[in-house]
Amino acid sequence: MQGRHMGITILFSVQNGNSLIPAIRQQAHFIIYLDQQAFVGFNKNNATGISAQTVKKHAENLLTLKKNYVKLLHDRINDTYHYVKAELLYDYMFNCGSLRRFCQQVSKVCDEASEEDFVV
Repeated sequence: MQGRHMGITILFSVQNGNSLIPAIRQQAHFIIYLDQQAFVGFNKNNATGISAQTVKKHAENLLTLKKNYVKLLHDRINDTYHYVKAELLYDYMFNCGSLRRFCQQVSKVCDEASEEDFVV
C-alpha cells in the first residue's frame, strides 16, 4: 500500500484476538502471543492463513514453555516463529512527562506510608 498511510505503525493490545476483524489480523507484521489460548484463538478457523498443523505444534510448545514465561513471536514478514523471554525492567520510566511525574508521586506516597495505611 502506498499513499498517505504508508509507514504508519499501529499497535494493538487485546485480550482476545478474535475481536479484531480478519482483515486486520492478516495485515499484522509481528504478533506476540502471551499464551496458548491467545495463539489458538487468534488463528482459529484459519483466519490468518496459518495451517492447522503449525497452530497445533506451537500451541503444544506454548503450553510446555508456560512455566518459564516464554512467549511466541510470529514474524509474518519472514513467516518465522521465535520463542522469546522478555527481561524485567525494574527501573523503567514512562516517556510522557506528566505520567512519569504522577508515577513518581504515587511511589513517594507509598514509600512514606506505613503498613497500617494499607490495611483494609
